[in-house]
Amino acid sequence: MENISYKIMKIIENDNSTIFEASCSCCHPDHSLQLVIEKDKDISLQIYTNTYYYEEYDKNNFFLKLYKRIKNAIKLIFTGSLKIESDFLFSNKKQIEQFIEAIQKTKEKYE
Repeated sequence: MENISYKIMKIIENDNSTIFEASCSCCHPDHSLQLVIEKDKDISLQIYTNTYYYEEYDKNNFFLKLYKRIKNAIKLIFTGSLKIESDFLFSNKKQIEQFIEAIQKTKEKYE
């Protein structure tokens, strides 16, 4: 499994779990996925990511941005949640193949 390296990095590997980190092709430092593959009674795959709201992507005027901030803050205060969309970009075939290979080889290891 040592050849898996194109935007996929093995963070930790032990007897019961392996953790990979995948980098988004947009190169933003906050865009990454952590894949945790664990062996307990069965094999599980957990995918972790952080999602942020960035105003810089919103090209509207100052007052519209302020209105949206206030609207979102009120929604968060009164409902306890705020839906935010995020994406993760696999930019080419090699990155996709290595992502799949990391999962498959780790799965085979724990079977």
